[in-house]
Amino acid sequence: TMLSLSPKNTHIEILEQPIENLRPLNQITYMKNIIYYGAPGTGKSHKVEQTIQNLDKDFYERVTFHPEFDNASFVGGYKPTPIEEGDKKGDVTYTFIPQAFAKIYARAWKDTEGKDYYLVIEEINRGNCAEIFGEIFQLLDRNSSYDVSPSEEFRKYLVKELGSEDHEGIKRGLKLPPNLHIWATMNTSDQSLFPMDSAFKRRWQWEYCPICYEDKTEEGQDNESFKYVIDIQDGKKYRWIDFIKKININHIKSEPTLGADKCIGNYFIKPDEGNTISLKPFINKVIFYLWNDVFKDEQNGVFEENTSYEDFFPINSAGKQKIKELFSRIGLEPIPDSNAAPQNPDTEEQTENQPEE
Repeated sequence: TMLSLSPKNTHIEILEQPIENLRPLNQITYMKNIIYYGAPGTGKSHKVEQTIQNLDKDFYERVTFHPEFDNASFVGGYKPTPIEEGDKKGDVTYTFIPQAFAKIYARAWKDTEGKDYYLVIEEINRGNCAEIFGEIFQLLDRNSSYDVSPSEEFRKYLVKELGSEDHEGIKRGLKLPPNLHIWATMNTSDQSLFPMDSAFKRRWQWEYCPICYEDKTEEGQDNESFKYVIDIQDGKKYRWIDFIKKININHIKSEPTLGADKCIGNYFIKPDEGNTISLKPFINKVIFYLWNDVFKDEQNGVFEENTSYEDFFPINSAGKQKIKELFSRIGLEPIPDSNAAPQNPDTEEQTENQPEE
């Protein structure tokens, strides 16, 4: 399925089928390279976390890419190490220090008949992928028989860890173990400093994480954000789901210069008490994002003309009034009974139409 998210983010081209349910290794070879992508707050990291949260730490490594992240930070390299024992105690020597990829690669190869292993990369588009992956880039093509020669220090580390130069994980060079998944997340609202080239992108499966405006997700799971309410602390509360729906559909997606990448996801902000999002974090996080990253240089109907973000302060007086005016401009009505929990509009309509007993 072809997908173009917005004119500003044409680097997203391919959306493949969702990942199938994981099955034991002895039934099928299913190792995956997957990038979960979408607008901020759509639960990309949460989707990965659901898989690894109950795993022992030995079964996964998790890193976050950033502009200064390099191959040595990802794979490993020589670093000065103090000698702690013997006649030379206190002296400094240079030792190969394995990083996330080297450690998970070795552990997975030593347990190919056991459990699955995961290398999780957060914010993959914030780093220079060509530099970070280096020669490992070729290994991402799971359908090929490529073997890649590692650096000498990495090879020696693997021989030591795997126990022999004849081990399958090092005998002919590097080759990804069959039980190692590489999963990554990508926030499409971030303009990457290092765009991914097509050769890199096609070595991944892409799974889009959409915004959900219903009480259930496509997978039939509860949409927890459906219960969230915004409390502006004047006796009125507003449904969070109604707020993001009006902002996203009427003011962001409808603008050709913005598009879906700038939308607000279900979990862009978390409630600070129960299911309630209070006024201060709402202004400091949500309003700041809309002002600074979405509408700053755009004509829009969300913020009034000749205003600035500073006009929302102090929060308890000016901020409260500004939020009420903003909600009015976008057509967001308060919950009729502010003390009642938000309900599914379809359920409400059915209840109203039921005959009295």
